[in-house]
Amino acid sequence: MYPQGRHPVSPGTRPPLRSPPSPFPVIPPPPPGNPRRRFPQAPHQPGQPGFKFTVAESCDRIKDEFQFLQAQYHSLKVEYDKLANEKTEMQRHYVMYYEMSYGLNIEMHKQVKSALIALNRE
Repeated sequence: MYPQGRHPVSPGTRPPLRSPPSPFPVIPPPPPGNPRRRFPQAPHQPGQPGFKFTVAESCDRIKDEFQFLQAQYHSLKVEYDKLANEKTEMQRHYVMYYEMSYGLNIEMHKQVKSALIALNRE
């Protein structure tokens, strides 16, 4: 089998496990020096991303994001309600088909039983 009866990968020499690549970007460590100051300070330029915003701009951004999240919540709630109604309807159909199947099974057994009784009389 294997030379000297050993498995090709001995317990002390296992290959390193590879994890799948992360979908998140790798964040570099902070630069040496002051750990609180990661990014250089830029002069205030309103309206450009990555710079300080005024209170009014921040409030507008928060308001826009909130309205977007409300719209998204509303659309998801409508979809959920639609799926819940569809689920209820499917359960109703399932019960109806189950009852029909059960009734047909009972009727079939009655027919078979009466046919066997009729055959035994002959």
